Amino acid sequence: MTPWFSFRIVFTLPHLPYQSNAVFFFHQNFPLFHATFATMLSWLKNIGEYVLLMRRALRKPERLGEYGRSLLKEIDYLGFDSVAIVTIISLFVGAVVTIQTALNLEDPLIPDYYIAIATRESIILEFSPTMVSLILAGKVGSNIASTLGTMRVSEQIDALEVMGVNSA
Repeated sequence: MTPWFSFRIVFTLPHLPYQSNAVFFFHQNFPLFHATFATMLSWLKNIGEYVLLMRRALRKPERLGEYGRSLLKEIDYLGFDSVAIVTIISLFVGAVVTIQTALNLEDPLIPDYYIAIATRESIILEFSPTMVSLILAGKVGSNIASTLGTMRVSEQIDALEVMGVNSA
């Protein structure tokens, strides 16, 4: 007499070249377990790829002087060239804040120069850092994405990897 836990599984379906019998068994009988296991494996694979990318990106550069010149060029292009758009947007935000403050402070007991003081304080303390950071984040992000997209389409990244240059 055999115990209740000993059994033999016989598959009658043809063997699939990309799946083992155990994987097929779990896929057929425990689909939730199979989906969870597959999701966990893909998650671990993505974490591993991210760690390898960070290792490539953070290792010591081959030519430090070239990276320094490139960094200064990008700071000039992304930072200082954004002053014009930041100024234009800040003028319009300042005008809107001034109008809203004037409408909210319509009181005969409050002098008119308090509108300018309240506008100045709110713009300098609250709106300026937020607006500048949002504008720069949008400009820098779109610039970097378009540069990387252009490099990928024109196969410059592949050429760098073929030459052995760190493309990360």
